[in-house]
Amino acid sequence: MGFCSEWCNMIHQCISTTNSVVLLNGSLGQKLSPTRGIRQEDPLSPYLFILCMEAISRYLSLAQRKGLIHGIKVTNDSPPINHLLFVDDCLILGNANLIENKNILKIFTEFSKGSGELINFQKSGIFFNGKVHNKFQKVWKIKLDDKYLGAPLFTNTSKIACFEPMVGKIVSRLKGWKNPNLNAAGRGVLINLLLNPFLYTK
Repeated sequence: MGFCSEWCNMIHQCISTTNSVVLLNGSLGQKLSPTRGIRQEDPLSPYLFILCMEAISRYLSLAQRKGLIHGIKVTNDSPPINHLLFVDDCLILGNANLIENKNILKIFTEFSKGSGELINFQKSGIFFNGKVHNKFQKVWKIKLDDKYLGAPLFTNTSKIACFEPMVGKIVSRLKGWKNPNLNAAGRGVLINLLLNPFLYTK
């Protein structure tokens, strides 16, 4: 990505020389050296993760320019989209054929070797459109009623009906909750604390 060797060496030192100590009854325990880099809550962690995702994003875009993979178009005049990134999830869009699937898998295999980021196939899934024959829809098939972060992945003609169960649960949690002494910011914090565990439950 064009970073100089001095910068890369500095970052490598940050992630390879970390250690942790357990504080028990006011006494420091033995130093522990993690074997998988910095801890998740480290301030440097999100920036490194963004850099890794930028690398895979460029890799996929390069593969599309070379004709190895093909994205989908929202309209005939729009540019093709082959991937979307959201938090720590990645959505790959492409043609349903064996050659393109092998090219995508090769990209992620090479990316994993270089970055140490691995795909969790147990948490991965594939959605096929109606033109794909059933004999090819055997692995990691996403169902139409699957959810992501508590929200339905797919909606039918009635979006109100799709989201009605979620709205009903939220309303039931908020029902009976009244505190006139809280300002707008306080109410916002309380609502987040109340609803976040529900909204981010798959």
